[in-house]
Amino acid sequence: MENNSFGDESAGKKRRDLLLPASILVAAVLIAGSLVYSAGKRSSEKNLAQISSGNEEQTAGIENLVTVNSDDHIRGDMDAPVQVVEFSDMECPFCKTFHDTMQKVMLKYGDKVAWIYRHAPIDSLHPKSRKEAEATECAASLGGNIKFWAYLDRLMEITPSNNGLDP
Repeated sequence: MENNSFGDESAGKKRRDLLLPASILVAAVLIAGSLVYSAGKRSSEKNLAQISSGNEEQTAGIENLVTVNSDDHIRGDMDAPVQVVEFSDMECPFCKTFHDTMQKVMLKYGDKVAWIYRHAPIDSLHPKSRKEAEATECAASLGGNIKFWAYLDRLMEITPSNNGLDP
């Protein structure tokens, strides 16, 4: 019988020894969860307030956008009822997918759509993209809008994304 009581005391001591760390862990998880929840709620409320109040910060850049003009790289009719202005990074895989989609749109809708291309290289993600953009501008200066689009189409078709080009 002495062995049984010793075993019970040992098991009880182990449970007590684990109780404090387990309680701390549960408390930490609850606190972290509540912080994440409340931060997300505050962020959502802030975004909603900005949208509903028409915050000037959100629209400050809109007045500064350059309207479409003959200096842009335009595919299709400049006077088309639908104009799509694309701001693109030539190394971005999503931009490449969009490029393919726009080619299909142009084939289907023709002169009902004007596709305007503007460079927006994201140097922090794709440091080679700016040089690729410069290359398309060289093509444009040598051969005009037709050569710009031909070079851009080919570059989007054959080059890998995310800095996959050789240095």
